[in-house]
Amino acid sequence: MAATYTTDNGEITAIVADLIANNCVTLRQADVTYEVLLAASEKPDKSPPVKAFGLPTHASIKVNSLQDRVAGAKDFRITVDEERFNGATANRQRAIIHSLLMRLEVKHNADGSLATDDAARPKLKLNKLDFAAGGMFDAAERYGADAPEYAVYQALGLNLKQEAA
Repeated sequence: MAATYTTDNGEITAIVADLIANNCVTLRQADVTYEVLLAASEKPDKSPPVKAFGLPTHASIKVNSLQDRVAGAKDFRITVDEERFNGATANRQRAIIHSLLMRLEVKHNADGSLATDDAARPKLKLNKLDFAAGGMFDAAERYGADAPEYAVYQALGLNLKQEAA
């Protein structure tokens, strides 16, 4: 079954607002707008509602297209796997949202002024991750310490076949 979506009741939006106000100076100065969607699935094990790199994740972030922003959409959207996110501690929830917000870059013109789009909204760019770790369980099982991914899972304190996020 496909994911179903609802708007946030304000709890996660409050986390986003607090993090922007206190940790994300450029986003605060650009007065960005955002929306938070909650995603659910009847069978999250078989069909997770939020994925990154093809794997289940707590949340994802997307800069809305110019066309959508001109039509009235917010500057960016965070989509949260409601069940997975609610199972995280409050501090982990903040860390998840903070990590997503750190991927956003506010664009500036050559003179340092804020770059805006046709909707007079700040231009945003979604940056690549600072680092990523991944691998294949089979390679780690077959080659042990010789497999590059083995060191990653050891460093994270994970056991083979254990979920990374």
